[in-house]
Amino acid sequence: VTATVDDSTRGNNTIRSADYSLNGGGNTAMDAQDGAFNQVSEEVQATFTASQLGLNEVCVRGTDSLNNVGDPTCQSFLVTYKFDGFFSPRSSR
Repeated sequence: VTATVDDSTRGNNTIRSADYSLNGGGNTAMDAQDGAFNQVSEEVQATFTASQLGLNEVCVRGTDSLNNVGDPTCQSFLVTYKFDGFFSPRSSR
């Protein structure tokens, strides 16, 4: 997942960290794409495996240098099976 965490409209403080939660679970740290949390707006990323079939939701939030935690921004996505390599059964003779 990638996201932009931006404090330019809420205090203009440097972003200190970002995290995500999957389907309402615990928060997991994200990385700054440029390798350092040192700007008012940061591109962040994380990799996870969504094992729940059906509709899922990932939420991202940021924390600024004054420890103000932003409201999470959430996005839904669908996980389905991909069938490949199955053939029709042959009739026995």
